[in-house]
Amino acid sequence: MKTREVVLARDVGVDVGGIERELAALWRDASKRSRNHAQVTRACSWNLVVHCADDATHAMARPLVDQAVRHVPTRTLMLKPRPNLAVGDGPPVEAWVTAACQVATGGDKLLCTEEITIESRGPEGVARLPALVRALTVPDVPTALWWAGAPPTSSSALGILLAGVDRLVFDTHALPEGVEGGLAKVAHVCGMLDGLLLADLCWLRTASLRAVIASLFDAPVGPAPLERLQRVRLLVVPAAVPAAKLLLGWLASRLGWGTAERVARGQLGWQVKVGAEATVRIDIELERRESTRHCGVRGVVFETTQGERFAVDDAGTPALEVSAPQVATRSVLAHEPSTPQALVSALGVRGRDRLYPVALHRAVELDR
Repeated sequence: MKTREVVLARDVGVDVGGIERELAALWRDASKRSRNHAQVTRACSWNLVVHCADDATHAMARPLVDQAVRHVPTRTLMLKPRPNLAVGDGPPVEAWVTAACQVATGGDKLLCTEEITIESRGPEGVARLPALVRALTVPDVPTALWWAGAPPTSSSALGILLAGVDRLVFDTHALPEGVEGGLAKVAHVCGMLDGLLLADLCWLRTASLRAVIASLFDAPVGPAPLERLQRVRLLVVPAAVPAAKLLLGWLASRLGWGTAERVARGQLGWQVKVGAEATVRIDIELERRESTRHCGVRGVVFETTQGERFAVDDAGTPALEVSAPQVATRSVLAHEPSTPQALVSALGVRGRDRLYPVALHRAVELDR
């Protein structure tokens, strides 16, 4: 069904204590102005709290949220903590509200969502954020915290916002390039709260790639080649090293590999014990060529002790090229979600993937 958007208010400055009052007034006004007295429904299936560490992150995250909420109605709280700004540059806390409606074809219903932006200044303002978040979230609705930009690697930065959060959303693809131990820091921070569901946009982007890799060993080939693996190579762009490690962590968990031992310090190569005596060499090889896939993984190659080669290569979005012994090379469709689509998935069933923490734990072993 086609819809069109009607913006009722955009970045209207309000007193922090009057946010709910201003939103209620906007909805009353929307009902009066609606064409043919269309029914106005405030839709909210999630509280979405978005942490933006700086203005650049906020500028990146806001349009992505605007696209995502067209599919998952939320009350969005955009947080802009600025602990280093002097209070003299403005009050400790300022707030703005935005309200928009999706109008269904025929104009018989307006499904409306709301966005509240809160900017805090100095330590005093930042300290008020957790209480404000608790006061402004819709009761009896789950809450997700999206840590936009680089994922949190400090428990002190994240801990005060986790109370009442059901799902933590982040993107390990945004970890700084060339920094060892990033996944380990993320895993440590994410382990702070029992029962907290983790949704990594980087992991969600690799879903179709993982499905294609698994299909290499479907019937009639079967799993036998996996028992005689000799080497696994991942060809990635430099920013995709976290994605590559998560893929290796997924393989390690599914195939029952032992703990990986680094071949040489500083290199992206490991030996993994896969039985009483056998080992598999695994490597992440950096390529300077751009990948057409958001996850940045250009190819995955499996080689066996019998000289067999199974490979998945980037064939241009949305296709992957698949090759295997005695099988003609073929191109398969493997759609990869954009960031707004991945964010929608993170708030859906795929955001409850119990396999992700297992893959993350195994990926962390590669940083040792």
